[in-house]
Amino acid sequence: MLKVHEMVAHTHQAWLVGLLAFVVTGGVVTGSDPASSLLVQQALREARLCLQRGEAGTAVRVLERQLPHINGDAAYLELLGQAYEAYLIELHQLGRTDLLPTYLDRLAIINPSRAGSLRERWQVSPVNELAAHRIVARGRMDDEPPLSTVRLEDLLSSADDAFTQGHYPRARLLYWRAYHSGQSLSLLQRQRWAYSILHEVYTRLQQPALNNPYWPVIYSEARHALELVPDWPFAQQIVKEVELRLHGYRLPIQHEAARRGEWYVSRSTHFRIYHQQAGLAERVLVQAEQTLYATTWFWFGELEPPNWTNPCDIYLHPDGQTFARSTGVHPTACGFSTLTHDSHTSGRIVARRIDLNAQAPDLLIRIVPHETTHIALAGRFGDRPLPRWADEALAILAEPAEFRQHYREQARRACQQKVALPIETLITLEDYPAQFQPTIFYGQSLLLIEYLLQHKGRWNLVHFLAEVRRLGFEPALRQCYGLASLAELAENAWQRNFLPPQNQISQLSAPFAPGVNSNAKSQTLHYGWNRR
Repeated sequence: MLKVHEMVAHTHQAWLVGLLAFVVTGGVVTGSDPASSLLVQQALREARLCLQRGEAGTAVRVLERQLPHINGDAAYLELLGQAYEAYLIELHQLGRTDLLPTYLDRLAIINPSRAGSLRERWQVSPVNELAAHRIVARGRMDDEPPLSTVRLEDLLSSADDAFTQGHYPRARLLYWRAYHSGQSLSLLQRQRWAYSILHEVYTRLQQPALNNPYWPVIYSEARHALELVPDWPFAQQIVKEVELRLHGYRLPIQHEAARRGEWYVSRSTHFRIYHQQAGLAERVLVQAEQTLYATTWFWFGELEPPNWTNPCDIYLHPDGQTFARSTGVHPTACGFSTLTHDSHTSGRIVARRIDLNAQAPDLLIRIVPHETTHIALAGRFGDRPLPRWADEALAILAEPAEFRQHYREQARRACQQKVALPIETLITLEDYPAQFQPTIFYGQSLLLIEYLLQHKGRWNLVHFLAEVRRLGFEPALRQCYGLASLAELAENAWQRNFLPPQNQISQLSAPFAPGVNSNAKSQTLHYGWNRR
């Protein structure tokens, strides 16, 4: 295993020297497309900042990674030469004589006289990089701990390490998690986060077929990068290019030619719908995929959902009576979700299913987002399902604002009338309470989730819900929120939530595309979620 890694490292060193020599002599590696040019400009900006801070090694890595795109840019090569010289001086002061020949050879390609002067002063002989000392480049699994094991307090330092090593997708996700855990990012860290986002978006622009991106999410991510660095022309250009992809984007949907019994069948990336109404079925698929991507991006910072072994099946029953006959649920119900777990592996989900009443009011803007959120979150918090209050509250956040406000009002009224569940009881419930009053239970659950979100942020909430399964409620509260007990949570959270929460989350299932608005006014409906 080690020999393979060493061989890869040596091959990379030789490739880099060859590429550098080729560029210096006027070779053109790639076309000068706008996105590549902007990546080069941003690398120049980042490298200059690194040199000002005395981080010559980081400046070298940043500049070397964009060599294939510089098309012989003299200013770029001059700055790379300065970075090599500063890094060589640093290595010499640190006594790293083993690395001097490598970087002297690279400096010699750009500035032979300066490299010769340093070589003579330090009495270093030229070497062939393939025959040089053995560089051990460990594989990613050895270098980096899995993201799930990075502690909250280590997120920012791990993000900085990933960035300086050029692991931009990892850096992007770690910066996202730190920010959404209530941690403050410095100006430099915000710039690095933005660069990591733009680097990943640019990769998808270059290889859309390979990555099969969901452009509404990519657009939202690019817009966030622009908010972080509004003065970067590179960010502005990337957003414009993604807007062009988004403008003509349509979710790929396939329709099977043959019927399966009474059903027609259509497929999207993650869902398979059995239906008798093709137009409505397509709209359900679009909303389900949109909610899946929105949930994955909003709660986990990921641009794509995990790969499922099998698609989630959606049964779109044409009316309430058919829905009732097929499911055994009351004909006025709207829909529910079912998860089937492997009997031998408790946490592994082997089947996902959503049953929907096609005649349900607010089907597309409320029912589909709610049930799809249950499906999207299943299996993401360890080998046990989420507590019912958390599962329902997170799904309610995918509903339009007026429905969420109705739940809040019902919960506040129940608290005033002394009929609400004590918070110590609510948070420890694994399922619905024995005396189940849907709107009150949903409202209390929503108020609690909103308080936790405002207190520390999205990723801290996700981390808390995962730690609850590992540590228990009160230890997880202490670790994630600094609260000593459930009683202290009740004292801090409950009474404060009688006022409308600040910075309310907009509907998670709402379309990402600019200029699209989903409004709904309808009656409140009750529905649940099945697990088996």
